[in-house]
Amino acid sequence: MKAFRLRVLIDYKEDVFRDVLLREDQTFFELHLTIQEAFEFDGQQIASFYLSNDDWDRGEEIAQMDLDEDFGPSKLKTMEDTKLGDLIQEKGQKLLYVYDFMLMWCFYVELLDISEATDEEYPLLATEYGKSPDQYSKESPVLSDEEAARLLTGSDDDDDEDLDSEIGGMFDEYAND
Repeated sequence: MKAFRLRVLIDYKEDVFRDVLLREDQTFFELHLTIQEAFEFDGQQIASFYLSNDDWDRGEEIAQMDLDEDFGPSKLKTMEDTKLGDLIQEKGQKLLYVYDFMLMWCFYVELLDISEATDEEYPLLATEYGKSPDQYSKESPVLSDEEAARLLTGSDDDDDEDLDSEIGGMFDEYAND
């Protein structure tokens, strides 16, 4: 049985990463839980893995749950049904892990090594570097709370020009109506 040593680097202003060890027969869901525990996140948000390339482009998704399964057969891979060894096969292989689709925590996962599994209980935290960020300290990349409040309430007196520039002037043709 093979064991995978994966480096998990969080996209954050400081260098923070964890090296974790899992067996090839463990699932992506177990990797998801391992990442949550290693970074001290509470696991209350939805997440997905994506196969990636050397440029960290998003490829095939391994979802936490198949939201389309009620509508018929789906080809979407799910974390619980997909073993690591089914998709991870060579040193240097990369994955993206996105957690909390509002705050968009992005983790870069790279396979550092493949070795023979020992009798130890997996998963294992092998290396811990840097302090984990508070999972709820990150502002949403979509809109900050202030931006959302301003757009919802229209409380900014100068917002006509600002709003026009924000939406690219798409309502210019209606300005004189």
